Amino acid sequence: MANELSLLAPDLPFALQVEITSHCNLHCKMCPLTTEQTASGITPGHITDLLWDDVVDLAKRVRQVVVAGFGEPLTNRRCLQLLEQLNELGVHMSLVTNGTALTPDHARRLAALQYLAQINISIDSPDPAVYFEVRGGHGAASTSSSGGAAGGLIGALTGLGIPENEAKFYHGELSKGGILLGVYAHQDRIKLAKEILDNAGAEKTRG
Repeated sequence: MANELSLLAPDLPFALQVEITSHCNLHCKMCPLTTEQTASGITPGHITDLLWDDVVDLAKRVRQVVVAGFGEPLTNRRCLQLLEQLNELGVHMSLVTNGTALTPDHARRLAALQYLAQINISIDSPDPAVYFEVRGGHGAASTSSSGGAAGGLIGALTGLGIPENEAKFYHGELSKGGILLGVYAHQDRIKLAKEILDNAGAEKTRG
């Protein structure tokens, strides 16, 4: 009888992955949105209120949500509002973004989210020419001409509490081919994580 019940009501998943929009401000060569190989790529749009209500109901049970997909979450103007709603419910979250739409205000609001565990920013290459060749589209071009990519990264880091001079240092290292690594750890493991990075030769580690 127990086996029958477990088949009808299986264990909850580790996390929910939710695409809150199928819009994007870039046109990456390898993305199904660009090649229109997905249904959402043919008819792009933001998540509806009705569907989001269903997501929230599930999130209350699963307790972990990954906001990611082919679309860029920050092109949905309600992105921060939706994350703040999950935060108020005590739902742990991760966000995947291309980073080009980040602003200092976004960074401050994201940093204020107690249950936002990590932000993954996808960068295809530290070489600007390669980056824009891969990313393509108007979003990449406007970012390149306005310097928005640099401002977005520096603004995001300062919004997370990193001093501006260090944020500029990280940006400079990235432009020279360096790697910026963010590690999320529980409070009792932060010291150990820092020691591991220091032993590996990492510079400017913070804990």
